[in-house]
Amino acid sequence: MKKIATLLVSSLLLISLFLVSPQQSQAASTVNITFDDGHKKIVKKYKKNAKINLNYSPKSPFKDKKYHWFSGWYTNKSLTNSVYSAKATKNKTFYGKWYTLNDPKISVTYNSKKNPVIHSKRENKFIREMVLYRASSKNGTFYPIDGLTDLDFSNTNTENIKFIDKKVIKGTKKTYYYSVSAKVFTGTTWVAAYSKPVKLK
Repeated sequence: MKKIATLLVSSLLLISLFLVSPQQSQAASTVNITFDDGHKKIVKKYKKNAKINLNYSPKSPFKDKKYHWFSGWYTNKSLTNSVYSAKATKNKTFYGKWYTLNDPKISVTYNSKKNPVIHSKRENKFIREMVLYRASSKNGTFYPIDGLTDLDFSNTNTENIKFIDKKVIKGTKKTYYYSVSAKVFTGTTWVAAYSKPVKLK
């Protein structure tokens, strides 16, 4: 009798191993991948060990008129460990990074030769060109007089930029205004942001 009971229990345990519900089976074969771009979180289900689509770009959450672009995904919240390929081995979160093309800020000093030195800053590595403009009035036509092109794409930090206007000397009786542009290439066209005009004193 004990032997029959033992066999019966063993049989029931064996059968229960095979009678796994479809929901349990599906849960075990998929993982949740969360994409957090700092503004919105989206959770997508992937089959376990499947390749994760890290070419996915979220919709821009910005409502202003500035140019914003998405630069990619990272494995950490501090956005220092970029990732380009990964497999869905377990539930995980990827963090996205946005960049904004802000209007440059400028200031003017003089060098030892009394030429105006126009100072600005390159905010990120995606800014590939910065150009200095000069005009004879605040609302006049600004003409390019100097420029930095093909800036180092590998430089990920901010970078101080300066231009020297060698055609102007301190103490001139003429009125001049300066402006600086920062430009990024979208893949099809150039987008530029401009500083507010600064009057030479």
